[in-house]
Formats: sequence, C-alpha cells, structure tokens
Amino acid sequence: MGNNKREPFNSFSREYMNIVIIGATTYDGVEFHLQHACEQLGHSCEIIDYFTWQPIPTRYIRYATQASEWFDRSLSQRVLKHIHRSQPDLVICTYRDIHPQLIVDLKTRDFRVIHLNPDTLTTLQRQQIIASPYDCYFTKCPIMEALLKKIGKTVFSYCERFNPTVHQSRFNTKQEAERHTNIDIMMIGEFNPYRVHFLRALEQLPYSIRCFGYRGPYFPASLEKYFTNQYITGHQKADLIYGSKIVINNFHLGEINSVNNKFFEIGGIGGVQVTDYKPVLSEFYDQDTIALISFDTLNELVEKVERLLTSDEQRFQLSALNKAVFAPYTYTNLVQEILNCLSGL
Repeated sequence: MGNNKREPFNSFSREYMNIVIIGATTYDGVEFHLQHACEQLGHSCEIIDYFTWQPIPTRYIRYATQASEWFDRSLSQRVLKHIHRSQPDLVICTYRDIHPQLIVDLKTRDFRVIHLNPDTLTTLQRQQIIASPYDCYFTKCPIMEALLKKIGKTVFSYCERFNPTVHQSRFNTKQEAERHTNIDIMMIGEFNPYRVHFLRALEQLPYSIRCFGYRGPYFPASLEKYFTNQYITGHQKADLIYGSKIVINNFHLGEINSVNNKFFEIGGIGGVQVTDYKPVLSEFYDQDTIALISFDTLNELVEKVERLLTSDEQRFQLSALNKAVFAPYTYTNLVQEILNCLSGL
C-alpha cells in the first residue's frame, strides 16, 4: 500500500464502499444492524470480532488483554494484518477497549478510521478511545461530546436506531398481539441493582410481570418468580414487545440526557414504553405524551403504568404514534448520516 494515498473523505464515492467494522458479531447487536444497513445501501461490510478468534470464552480474552500488554498488542497486530488484506475504504470501530496502537498503525497506513460509541460516559474503561487518533467520533452522550471537543477531537452527535427488517412483529395489530402474548408488564435487559428497585415497585400492582434478559449482581431471590430465563432477539423480541401491554424502559444510570437502544426498538416496533424522564424526550414527543409515559419517582412509575393498563384506547393510540415517530430512526438512515458527516471532513 506504501505511497498510495487514500482519497479524502469528501472525495468518497458513496455509490459503493468496502467497510470493515471492528466490534461484536452478536446477532441483533449494533454491529449486526450496521452491517445489514451497509449492505442494504449497496456497500460490502465485514465485522471483525477479535475476541472470538480464540477457542475460549470472550470474557477470558478480555481479562487477558487487560492483564497483558503483549497479548493485547498481539491481537491488534492480527487485526491490522486482516484489515491490510481487506483494504477497506472505511473502518468503523464500536469496541471501546481497542488498543490505541492499532488505530495509530491503521492511520499510519492511511486507513480512514472512526469510532461510534453506543455507550455512556460511565463505560470508558481505560480511556482507549481517547488515547486513539480516530478521524472522528460519533457519540450519543452530550457530556462525552463536550469532553472530546474540549481536547480537540472531531465529534458528531447521533442517536441509536432500530432495524425495521428484524424488529418487526409478526402480529397484524396491537390488539391481536396483546391477546396472544398475555403479558401486562414487560421488563427487558440486565437486571442490575438499580433496575431491581423498579421491579420491586411494580410488584405491588395486581398485574402480570415478565422479565427478559439476564440477572445482574445481587439479584434478590424473592423476585425470581418474574424471571423468564430468556434472552430474546429478533422477531421473538418484536412479538413480545408489541404484545406486552406495557414495556418498562429503565435507562442506564449513566444516561444523563440521552436515550438507549431499547427506546428506538420499542418505539419502532410499536410497543408502549414507560420510561425515565429526560429532557431529550422532547425531541421525540410533545409535552402531553411525555407526561403520559415518563416518570421521575417510583410512585409516578406505578401511577403511569396503572393508568395505561386500564386504558386500552390510550395504549393503542400510543402504539400507532410510536410507529410513526420512530419510522425514520433506522440503521440504514444512520449509516447514510455517518457517510454524509464524513463527506464534510
């Protein structure tokens, strides 16, 4: 590759690009949806997940990279060689613990490398993304955006999305979905100590509760009866979200004024979510709707859930509203927006 300089971002032909994503290969994960969106737009896209290159569990590979600088760098060199063979026009990184030397080496070889961070300020680990010379950063966290700009980084704000191909219920109507699913209150995600408090508040109501996902640390045995022991993805997740009367969406405690991926998935599917109040909700809803679906206290949570469970009409109206509001928030549009931002650099 030597002296062959790559075209600047503003010279990119977005008719066709060869794109590599460094991140997880998990089905229904952000990388999966970015790859799907790239291919829908006519680009080729490959995901490199170097944590799966060894025949041992990913968590042990992560421990090894944290304990051994040599091992971390050796993995980076394998990734570098793979990318050198692939010759992508663009490298999108979503892992937040990529060794900075890999990004330095990619930039030395004149690759275009960006970082898209779907996490919050509380997940920076050893600040690898700050130590790395990415061409630019995409973040959903306004505080992280301000901090990166403060140290001279090029940063764009973005919000997460949903995939209408994968996040599509197989039921024709909300009414049909609710009758078939028979769940009053659905909770989904990691049940860490913070989210457990919301579950405790809701169990006082005389309605069915089902929890999907995985238990966090210190999960109380008294709440096991609500746990389904299912991690749901794809159409099954869409059916359950659409069919549950209410979906509780507790943002991560680090979501200071941003919303999570489930916010767009639930909305795009047509689910009815009750969620923590954040000022950013006004970017999606009017004030009357925000008052109907958001809460600041546990008492408000219980009150809002009970009100919606006793009003079929309000739920069905919210479901239709969500489908309309979130229709533009697709991964295909996100990829196009990313490429538009890069063309201006």
